[in-house]
Amino acid sequence: MRCAICGQPIRTHQPFVSTADGNVVHLVCADQEAATAWATRRRWALTHALVVAIAVGMLPLLGYSLWLLVLIGTGLIAHPLVHRRVWHYLLRDIRRWLRGW
Repeated sequence: MRCAICGQPIRTHQPFVSTADGNVVHLVCADQEAATAWATRRRWALTHALVVAIAVGMLPLLGYSLWLLVLIGTGLIAHPLVHRRVWHYLLRDIRRWLRGW
């Protein structure tokens, strides 16, 4: 067997995991890939938050310009569509928290 990420053979003493498509990867390689993907998602989330903060902060300076309001409205509509999984888990956790009361 060969690791689908690094291409090196997987020895019997090395821990490995199966992937959804039937391949196998070293556990270390999978952890590195997951850490890289997490860092990328985190950077994108921070970038989006910064863009939203700048857009909202510019509202008073630009006199609530129509294009800026349209941009914010579009973002509010698009965000749950683009990030469905995040919203799914967030709403699930809120429902669980509310049921606990």
